[in-house]
Amino acid sequence: MRFLFAVLLWLLTTAALALTVTAAWTQSRIVDENGYVALTAPAADDPRVQRAIAGELTTQIVSLGKKQGSRVNETQVAELTATYTGGPQFRADFASVNRMAHQWLFTNSNSAQRDSQGSWQIDVAPMIKSLVPQGLSIKAPETLKVSVTDDNLAGLTPGRLVQVARFGQLAVWISFGLTLVLAGLTQLAVRSRAKGLVGLGISALLVGTAGWAGLEIGRRYLDRPLNRVNDNLRDVADSLVTQAIGNAHHWLSLTMAAGGLVIVVGVVSGLVGGLLRR
Repeated sequence: MRFLFAVLLWLLTTAALALTVTAAWTQSRIVDENGYVALTAPAADDPRVQRAIAGELTTQIVSLGKKQGSRVNETQVAELTATYTGGPQFRADFASVNRMAHQWLFTNSNSAQRDSQGSWQIDVAPMIKSLVPQGLSIKAPETLKVSVTDDNLAGLTPGRLVQVARFGQLAVWISFGLTLVLAGLTQLAVRSRAKGLVGLGISALLVGTAGWAGLEIGRRYLDRPLNRVNDNLRDVADSLVTQAIGNAHHWLSLTMAAGGLVIVVGVVSGLVGGLLRR
């Protein structure tokens, strides 16, 4: 009976640990604004992203030129935007755009509420403002919203995830506390503390392995929503997803490494305990 109770606690601990790792990564890399900006920053060095943003900026600048009655040479604009996206200023502007895109979903700011019924939008005005001094004969707009999708992707509207941002950190602490309590109970339920540690280490290994497998399987199902992203921004979205998956892989690798360390500690403590009892 005690063995079955210990197994049940171990299974619950493993599930709680999986929830904690998932919640902690989501909070620190998706929900947290600075964490999201840091997560997406490396995508600015992706040639696909640079080409995609350059193409979108060219389209928007040519359109602005026509609206403002300015003569804009599309070929020259394309060369200018290509040079810009390969330069250092683009990285800062890319971070700014991603920050505003995050605020569109996770805050109730005025800028997020401008189009409460529209599709997910980003503001490319900061990039155009950086380009104007380099020779563009147009007036930079204060804002220039570009729709990421033609419709509300998965029901995403401005401020839709405010509650997630508000209670995300609390959820992480609750799941972390639950994991510690269950791990402690598991240790109390087993006859050997060393075996208990080995079991907890195996839990971490299972969580990491299952996470890797889940990401590989889930990646296949992302093509459909990604295909709903408009034109040039499709490559940008794909690169951001790749960055997120790579970062999640890193977290899962650390989880497995921690599990391996706990197993080693458990095995060593078991051996030492066995020698001391002789």
